Amino acid sequence: MVETLSVGLCGTDLEINAGEYGEAPPGASFLVLGHENLGRVLEAPDDSGYWVSA
Repeated sequence: MVETLSVGLCGTDLEINAGEYGEAPPGASFLVLGHENLGRVLEAPDDSGYWVSA
């Protein structure tokens, strides 16, 4: 489980949203935008390789 601290859009996301370029991957009906994310790990499986922040 991750607590969201911040989410953003970059200029590229805005240009794709405006239809200037970009398309969904082959076989997909949509393209997911918003790749700037910051979060704090609250829970993770013991064997996941992630640690839980204090």
